[in-house]
Formats: sequence, structure tokens, C-alpha cells
Amino acid sequence: MISYERLEEIASGNAWRVGELTDMAQELLAHRKARDGWQFVPVEPTEEMIAAALKFPAQTRKQYAAMLAAAPKPFTD
Repeated sequence: MISYERLEEIASGNAWRVGELTDMAQELLAHRKARDGWQFVPVEPTEEMIAAALKFPAQTRKQYAAMLAAAPKPFTD
């Protein structure tokens, strides 16, 4: 995981050479990607996510799985 200090360094734009800028950009992109087994989801569930969860009353794990499946997919390059 990228450290807070490294994020600060990258954000400051204090790169001394072009190669360093490339390295920083790659570091940030790697940090932005979800780890295997993880998924980025909205902070607040969407209507689709809520509707998917309601199909499984009192079955928390199935509700959660349905909500993740219904979550919007992140933009990919």
C-alpha cells in the first residue's frame, strides 16, 4: 500500500526527472485498483443495490452478495 507521505510527495509535484513522474503515476494507478477479492462500491447504496438485497430477507450474506453484484462498476481504462 502506498504511504500517506508518498501520496503527499506525489501530490506536491516535486519530481526531479521525467522518469520519476512516470514511476509516481504508475504507483498511483496501482494504489487506485482494488485488491483481489475486493470491490469498490458507492458509500451510499444505489436503488438497484437495495432492490437486490430485498430479494433475500433475513439472509445477510446473500443480501450483501446481491448488493455487490448490483453495484455500479467502476470506470476502467
